[in-house]
Amino acid sequence: AAGKTSQLLNWYEEGTWTPTITFGGGSTGITYAVNSGTYTRIGRLVTGRFIIVLSNKGSSTGDVDIVGLPFTVGSDLGVAITEYASNFSSGAPSQGYCQNTTNKIAPATISTTGVSFLSNTNFNDNTRLDMWFQYNV
Repeated sequence: AAGKTSQLLNWYEEGTWTPTITFGGGSTGITYAVNSGTYTRIGRLVTGRFIIVLSNKGSSTGDVDIVGLPFTVGSDLGVAITEYASNFSSGAPSQGYCQNTTNKIAPATISTTGVSFLSNTNFNDNTRLDMWFQYNV
């Protein structure tokens, strides 16, 4: 068939990864009660999840990123969906974006007025965020 590509499964991998949080790119004083993640990669598709429970949100400020995805996101955005969120001061994220050409997830809330990305002010010392994600490398 025209345009047919190889059907060889050339990548299958399962593993763990360690998610970390940055605020404005910084992580000064951030400590965790839990930060763990798992993933499965089949071909170009990466699917996974993580749990982060803060014990101290530290002193960095700015927009939040979850950093350390096991593979760099490809040219298209990926999706992250919240499984569980607790102890946010406001605006617990409903979803997020796996940012293309990075190893980061940007958590966000969605409302009738649009998308709002989270910052350090949304988080507390005991905030918990569990998400699953999927993206292509």
